[in-house]
Amino acid sequence: MRIQAKLVSFVSAALVVPLLLGVFYVRHFGRLYYQQQQGIIYLMIAEELAGTLQDGIRQKFEQVSNWVALSPMSSLAAAVPVSPFSLDDIQKVESTWPSSSATKGVQRTILSNALSDSLRAFQQVNPAFAEIMVTDRYGRLIGATNPTTDYWQADEVWWTTASTLPAEDGFINGLLYEQSAGIPTIDMVVPVYRSGNPNSFLGVLKASLNATRFLRQTAPRPWDKAILRDIVFSDGRVFVHIHSGDTPEVSPFPEAILRKLLTAPEHRGTVELTPGNLSLAAVVPIQIMSGSTASGEELKDTGELYVVVFRDLNEAMMPVREVLRQLTVWGVIATLLIAVISYLLATYWFARPIKKLRNASLSFVDYIQLSEQGRFEDSWESRQKVRQRMNELETIQSRDELQGLSRDFMRMGERMLVFFRQIEEKLTDKKQK
Repeated sequence: MRIQAKLVSFVSAALVVPLLLGVFYVRHFGRLYYQQQQGIIYLMIAEELAGTLQDGIRQKFEQVSNWVALSPMSSLAAAVPVSPFSLDDIQKVESTWPSSSATKGVQRTILSNALSDSLRAFQQVNPAFAEIMVTDRYGRLIGATNPTTDYWQADEVWWTTASTLPAEDGFINGLLYEQSAGIPTIDMVVPVYRSGNPNSFLGVLKASLNATRFLRQTAPRPWDKAILRDIVFSDGRVFVHIHSGDTPEVSPFPEAILRKLLTAPEHRGTVELTPGNLSLAAVVPIQIMSGSTASGEELKDTGELYVVVFRDLNEAMMPVREVLRQLTVWGVIATLLIAVISYLLATYWFARPIKKLRNASLSFVDYIQLSEQGRFEDSWESRQKVRQRMNELETIQSRDELQGLSRDFMRMGERMLVFFRQIEEKLTDKKQK
């Protein structure tokens, strides 16, 4: 193998091996590291979204509690006449309640009183509430913003729970489907007491927050629209599409996959949402308060809603593939460029000087062979060729060992030419004698 090929092969191998190691490292370890970091980012997005929604729900609950405690609403509730409690009267009203309208009968009276007007005024300022109602101390409806499905509320769990709470207490009843409003709601329940008298129980107020609209409006805008964010039920059905709309539809998250993410370390990982396609996803539960707040009871995770942040794995890992592509392209370009430079350097710095030394040595071999054979006439031409080759050695100006070797070869060659010239003269003299 020629010296150029050896040098180019050595330099190319010295470049290609680290390049292959770098590609292998980025493809395997770098990919895993980047995927892990992306999973952490998705988990942070999900936690931020869940925290924002939880804070928004709590703020709405505090707003309702403060309004009940500070507004004239309790005085308006106290001003509503309370007739003696009678199950027969309640059953009579209940029997005609579903078929009655807001324009006649008991419903019209309730919906047109001062208490209902106050509730509607609060609703106009806070349109996130789809429905607000107030009952008396027996559970009978005495005020509402909209027509309701029931007149008597004392048979509801939320009412019986709130009726036992002290003043300025309350709870969030979790996510429910409100039949009268016809939408999913987050019900906030607060007992109503006479203003300035915490022992005079007047009734219970329930404010139903429009869950789909509120969650979508409260959610911060995504900084990267390619990262999808959904709020899903525990069975995997989508409740709210944060990025596209608020219409519930069938979720791409089967319950098994949702449970897999919830049991995974840090609630994140890769899942197969569609056959053959992996997605990088993270899930965080939304903690909706379900216990009493004024009593200091710890807020419980109802487990009703979850924030899921996900993106197609191929799209998420696009930067890694781009790095691999650039690393490969620039690595190949660098290898070819350095291989060409190595070939030129090997040619001008090594191959040509060595070739000149080799030509000079071969010319000496020819000259010596002719001299040994006694062919002095032919050897004269060979001698001139040797001198020509030796003159070419003077052009070697590499300033390294090759230049020193060429100078040593020239001195040795001069001595050999003198020596063989003397032998030729002696042999010629002997022939003439």
